[in-house]
Amino acid sequence: MDRRTERIYELRRETAKKNAEERIKRIYLENPKLQEWDSLIAQKHIRMGRAKITGQDVMHIKREIAELRAQKNLYMKEHHLLEEDFEVQYCCALCSDTGYTVDAQGRYIPCSCLKELTVRNIAEKSNMGGRIKKETFENFKIELFDDSTPIALFDGRTITQRENILSIKQEMESFAQSLDTKQKGAVFWGEVGLGKSYMSSAVARRAIECGRTVIYFSIHELMDCLESYVFHRERYEKIYHAGTRELIFRADLLIVDDLGSEITNQFVLTELFHIINSRTEKGKKMIISTNKDPLELRTTYGERIYYRMAMHFDFYQFIGENLRRNAEVN
Repeated sequence: MDRRTERIYELRRETAKKNAEERIKRIYLENPKLQEWDSLIAQKHIRMGRAKITGQDVMHIKREIAELRAQKNLYMKEHHLLEEDFEVQYCCALCSDTGYTVDAQGRYIPCSCLKELTVRNIAEKSNMGGRIKKETFENFKIELFDDSTPIALFDGRTITQRENILSIKQEMESFAQSLDTKQKGAVFWGEVGLGKSYMSSAVARRAIECGRTVIYFSIHELMDCLESYVFHRERYEKIYHAGTRELIFRADLLIVDDLGSEITNQFVLTELFHIINSRTEKGKKMIISTNKDPLELRTTYGERIYYRMAMHFDFYQFIGENLRRNAEVN
């Protein structure tokens, strides 16, 4: 658990305890008899503890405590009060806002609330906005993809649009869950409106659910971020999070969208090579989506960059009719 997450849990506990104190104070003001009973019960517990130390009989004290509790419970029932009203009510009852629970073997394990918070924190840093919530594998609508017309792929195979997207989806689900393996990155290529961006979002969501760090950029945003960092540091610090550039190189998954739509110059070529080379050397995965086919990529970015892509990426061709008239796929 990082310091930011620890602080969130600290604030949750502090807030829960403060709310409980204020609630109990309010109940006592409205029901002074309850405070009197609780005070008497506490005093008798102290007496009983002292009596036990000196070896005295404590049965009569236990009976007095039981009688006071019975009176208190009857009063609470008549006034529609519950024991829970006097307890600290944490955001998560499972872990009492610590982030951890104990399993059957007595080991401390992350609570489900910590996993949810981790997913939310990573998603916030991913630069994907609301897309990551709706563009998921679970929401994928396969019926939008044509299954009647065979199409020739770049590699010579013939397949329908639906068969092709199902094949890509299956491989990408596995890809998202195993980013730390020696598998290659992915290049999604094809015309606009065939599901490349949606597939990227779905992979990002699944990777985040597995606790992986993900960051997304269109090629324009990526180059603007890097150019600002190099030449306009004040602008970078104003627009981007302090650790954005580091995430570009160190996040478990970097998604670069719309490669080829930018104005290509020496800065773009240098930075793109640096990113691909640095990340592949570290075993960090990338997804690149582009409207250009492999030959066009080779012509646009040159042998140096294309060779790295051919060595360290699998290419996935998206085919068929433009689906952007359907809101679900973009």
